[in-house]
Amino acid sequence: MKILHTSDWHLGKKLKNISRIEEQKLVLNELVNYVNNNDVDVVIVSGDVFDTYFPSSIAEELYFNTLKKLSNGERLVICISGNHDDNNRITVGSSVCFDFGIVFSDVLYQNTLNLKRVSLIESGERYFVVRSNNGETVFFNALSYPTEYRLQAVVEESKNYEDCVKNWVMETSVKNVNNYPEVFIGHLFLLGGVNDGVEKQIELGGARILNKNVLPPNAVYSALGHLHKRQIIDKERNIIYSGSILQYNYGESEQKSFEVFEIINGNVQNLKTVNFESGKKLKVVEVFDFNKCHEILNTFKNCYVKLVLHMAEPLTTIQTVEIIKNFPFVTEIELINSQELVFDSVMDRRKLNDKELFLEYYKKIFTGEPKEELVELYLKMLNGEVEDEAN
Repeated sequence: MKILHTSDWHLGKKLKNISRIEEQKLVLNELVNYVNNNDVDVVIVSGDVFDTYFPSSIAEELYFNTLKKLSNGERLVICISGNHDDNNRITVGSSVCFDFGIVFSDVLYQNTLNLKRVSLIESGERYFVVRSNNGETVFFNALSYPTEYRLQAVVEESKNYEDCVKNWVMETSVKNVNNYPEVFIGHLFLLGGVNDGVEKQIELGGARILNKNVLPPNAVYSALGHLHKRQIIDKERNIIYSGSILQYNYGESEQKSFEVFEIINGNVQNLKTVNFESGKKLKVVEVFDFNKCHEILNTFKNCYVKLVLHMAEPLTTIQTVEIIKNFPFVTEIELINSQELVFDSVMDRRKLNDKELFLEYYKKIFTGEPKEELVELYLKMLNGEVEDEAN
């Protein structure tokens, strides 16, 4: 059974006020072409199909059209919701979708389904048992983003969040009574995961960090969504984030891709990463001489750019308009005062007296020089010469 794993489409997401919908169409068309040309049996979409709870009609149309094209009455598409998704919205029309071979983790289906490439022979709450034409059978354990609100309905209040998630995962896993090879699908933030190029040991977008032990211990592959950087959390257990389909912020520099693998005789084989060719790259461009700005930016016309200008003086209105007019692909401009950088790198603050330190601090926070009486008051307070009014 050949399986494709993708996630974090974020349909409708904008970069500042620039729509990415045309890029998203191109990238998703790559997915459709791949499954049609490479004998894919099952497609997994691991959440965050939309960027907001209330996506535009254009984003919704792209979503349902893509699911239909991916399934095409031939293969099964399994979709879960992420923390950006309204679960009710992404499962709208689930009965109609079922006939095309599209199923959702939070919908109970009463019927089996025979498609050209695979058959859905059994399903229940958050699981699907799928059999390919050659007889390979796989148990899919599909968990949408586990909010605390959803968890409260099925777990004891005394347990912590991680225990609740683990219990929910295992409640589904034990239904695999025939011990078919298990593929877990989830939208989670696992410990050790890296987002935007920086490891964050904090909550991310409301998602609690979880230990990988919450996942089914016998799963042969875990198809994860939520983190935009493609990464392997555990190579031996095949715990993998496929990453987002486009670079969505300037912290993302990696090539975007999706995962493809086969389950043969119960084991994962021929696992590979397939790169997307469509979609613009996001680049951070540093310029140290405004006179060279045009020349440098002209080399990034096919990208979106965050321009970092190192300048001794503030950017004038004319200069700003010039950049915006000539380079519409520049979505952000950050100014760094080069004089301050020089000061920071060569000035030893230990040699400054209290007044000099205060003056330097004041200039960094406010424009201009502080009034002399303010400086005198600060020095008096520092030396304990100002009495507490309460006394």
